[in-house]
Amino acid sequence: MLLILAISFTMKPRLSNPKLKQPPAVLPRPRNGTGAWVPWRLAAARPDESVRWECVDGSWVTVSLGHGSELGRVVVAHSDEDAVQWVHFKGRTLGEMTPSASRNVVDKLLKLGAVAVHACKIDSYEDGTENTGHLVVELPNTQPARSALLKHIDRLARKQGHAGDLDDGQKYAYLKLD
Repeated sequence: MLLILAISFTMKPRLSNPKLKQPPAVLPRPRNGTGAWVPWRLAAARPDESVRWECVDGSWVTVSLGHGSELGRVVVAHSDEDAVQWVHFKGRTLGEMTPSASRNVVDKLLKLGAVAVHACKIDSYEDGTENTGHLVVELPNTQPARSALLKHIDRLARKQGHAGDLDDGQKYAYLKLD
C-alpha cells in the first residue's frame, strides 16, 4: 500500500481528456516594454477590499464587493484608474483637496470636453483612503473645447506652482496637483 502511494505522487499528472493539450507552465514574464521581471504578491486586504495584489513597482489590483450603487457587483480596481469613477468612492482625493473639491475638478475637466481623465500613481493608506496628485487628461480633437480645456489645466497647474501644457497637437495633457 505504501509503495502505491509513493508511485502515485511521483507520476506526472494527466489530463482527464487525452485529446486536450497540457497547458504551458505559468512562468513569470517580463513586463511589456521594460524587459524587467515584475513580481506580484498577494497582500493584506484593506477595509472594503476582498483581495489585494501588490507589485514591487507600486502597482496594485483589488477585488471587492460593491457598495451603494455598485451593490451586487464585484468591483475590480487598480492603481491606474479612470478618475471619474475612482474619485467618487469614499476616501479618495486629489492632492491636498477635499473629496468634494476633488470630484469638482474631475467633473469640470469632463464638462470642458475631456475625452477621459486618468488618475495615476495612486497612494493607498492603511485606513482605506487613497490619494493621487497625478492626472492624465485625454484631450478632444475639436479646437474650441481643446483650448478651453488646456487653459483650465494651466490654471490648475499654476495654483500648484507648475505650468500647464501648450497645445502642440498632443493627445494627452499631464496635470500635477501636489
